[in-house]
Amino acid sequence: MRHWSCDRNRNRLLTLFPLICLLTVPACGPSGSMPGTLSTGGTAGEIAEERHIVEFCSKCHQPPDPASFPKNRWVHEVYQGYRFFAESNPKSDIKPPEKPRAIDYYTSRAPETLPDPEPIRFAAESSPRFRLAPEYDPEPVEYPMISFLSWKKWTNDGTERLVMADMSGGTVSYWDPESKSYSKLASIPHPSQFEWSDIDQDGVLEMVVADLGSVEPADHDRGNVYLLKQQPNDAWSSTTVASGLGRVCEVRTADFNGDGRLDIVVAEFGWHKKGGIRIMEQRASSDGTPRFQIRRLDERHGAIRVPPVDLDQDGDIDFVALIAQEYEAVEVFVNRGDARFDNQELSPPREPAFGLNGLEAADLDGDGDIDFVVTNGDMFDNFMIKPYHQLRWLENLGSLQFADHHLACMPGVCGAAFGDLDLDGDLDIVTSSCFPLRVINGMSAEQLAAIPSAIWFEQTEPGKFSPHPLEFGNPLHASQVLADVDSDGDLDIVLGLFGPNPDQKRPPFTVYENLTRSRTTPTSASVE
Repeated sequence: MRHWSCDRNRNRLLTLFPLICLLTVPACGPSGSMPGTLSTGGTAGEIAEERHIVEFCSKCHQPPDPASFPKNRWVHEVYQGYRFFAESNPKSDIKPPEKPRAIDYYTSRAPETLPDPEPIRFAAESSPRFRLAPEYDPEPVEYPMISFLSWKKWTNDGTERLVMADMSGGTVSYWDPESKSYSKLASIPHPSQFEWSDIDQDGVLEMVVADLGSVEPADHDRGNVYLLKQQPNDAWSSTTVASGLGRVCEVRTADFNGDGRLDIVVAEFGWHKKGGIRIMEQRASSDGTPRFQIRRLDERHGAIRVPPVDLDQDGDIDFVALIAQEYEAVEVFVNRGDARFDNQELSPPREPAFGLNGLEAADLDGDGDIDFVVTNGDMFDNFMIKPYHQLRWLENLGSLQFADHHLACMPGVCGAAFGDLDLDGDLDIVTSSCFPLRVINGMSAEQLAAIPSAIWFEQTEPGKFSPHPLEFGNPLHASQVLADVDSDGDLDIVLGLFGPNPDQKRPPFTVYENLTRSRTTPTSASVE
């Protein structure tokens, strides 16, 4: 998915950073990086050539790290980077270094192989606190690609149901825990995520749905935003409220301009040439049908997450964006009060192969402000297990300052959910991993069995987390949600299945039953 092109229309080019002579070598640990340097020996011409390579590779993003790939991969990466640069900047007057010199620069500094990820030190416990609950498995289906899960009560009968987006089947559907059956709500070509919201303020929740427009990455205009509305007969209607977009990864709703109507912020991932962040401002409508004026806020491709939050606590709604591809940035878009935004970094941008793929918001340490959990386990661009895939907590220190805490190395980690799993009054974390089939099929049974595919992190005291293994050997989960599936008063864990082998039929999700079995009603619910 990633590439190293230069977007000259960026709001804040990375060329505004001083030219650096230190390369960031990613590693998994509290700091997230280890330093490396340019050569100090050699002739003046050789030193100038190396500087030219680093300068060229930092024109539009952090310079690629030689340690992010093994030696034998850098020929491919350099040629790909030059190709993307030429495609994105056909009239650029920037003179690239000679390709052989750039290849030699990176291969000479790259390791022969990448190191293994740092093992997770799991907490010891006398007995498991969760069990696999196959009695809740729905009927197997062909090639499920569950991209998003939500546990929701939306009908007049008060029944809670598991709602899921399936990119392969092209459906948004629900599963009823009582009947153990599931039903289709709507056909959406490639639903990536959805947001529950009473967008037309008639007292009935709608679903705003993000549609990628394709499973495979591509530059096209088939991305859409849909509005699903429940009808009196319990059927659901589908209306297209935005079309002609790049691959739409996420949609979130809030009243950004303070006019009393809900607007939509859109993370348009796109690919190489398409993408950005857009806001859909809802306008007055005489017939009650939501209508929107769409405006682009940021032209960088790679936007994945855009959770709204009043981060500066000034009374209007900001949002935080996770922007992947070569930018690898987490930024807050601060609302000036009229849905006009200024963006600034919340954590430093990482090198282009860092693999950001998830950002969730919650008051994790219970101090009254919003923190973020960030994952960087994307393997769908280079199909490699990286030693620096990890789960991180950005602790809110106030005044838009955040402390970056490493929680664990986890290959392929993808997203997180929050809830009080052990009923002690604070939020715990559940995360899972998602590997491409190409990677899984290249592993031995022994290697695969050693991969932690789901972990829950118990918060033992404010800001302190203890990891517990939940599942090994099934890294096919791109989504997770916490829900009291068995109605016993504690939160169970539901993991969506994303892309098993096409010749296999598998249940689209897995339930892990919480064995706490307390009658106390959970005080926290999952992030939806």
